[in-house]
Amino acid sequence: MNRTLDWRRTLRRLGRGLNDRIGVVGLIGVGLLVLAAVLGLYAPPLAREAQELHVSADRAREQLEEARRRLSLRPDAAQQTARLNDWIPPMDRANADLRLMFEAAQKSRIELGKGEYALANADDAGRLRRFEVVLPVRERYVTIKTFVAEVLQALPNASLAELHIERAAANVEVLDARIRFRLFYKAS
Repeated sequence: MNRTLDWRRTLRRLGRGLNDRIGVVGLIGVGLLVLAAVLGLYAPPLAREAQELHVSADRAREQLEEARRRLSLRPDAAQQTARLNDWIPPMDRANADLRLMFEAAQKSRIELGKGEYALANADDAGRLRRFEVVLPVRERYVTIKTFVAEVLQALPNASLAELHIERAAANVEVLDARIRFRLFYKAS
């Protein structure tokens, strides 16, 4: 506590001495000079930071403009629907797609058992048809996985609706699987 009082007394004496020598206006001038020196030391980093913020803001503006440009080029919902309808194959393509599916099974060395096939409307308007193919498979997991991947790669209008796998015992490598594919077509 004594040290704090000593500092205060010393500062008061210095202040009175300066006040007696240079006056109030001189003290204000000295204060302004000290303030100017502090600001002079602090200004260059602030200027650099301001420049970096300007560059960052310019980059953000450019990205925003690019996003707006891409958004304006993006088709609206009606165009996307029309493009999707053009992309979906017609119903008469179903036999060729089944052949591709059987070729993928042959390529994966899978023997397909008797499958189940069903045709239904995929939407209320009847514009899309859904062809469901359920295939029983008895094979190793890797082979089943390869077969499914090949079918989905070869048929972009197909989706994997169900993959049910059962293993009779823990030490058995051959699995019993039931694979359900859904293929979508335009109604003829």
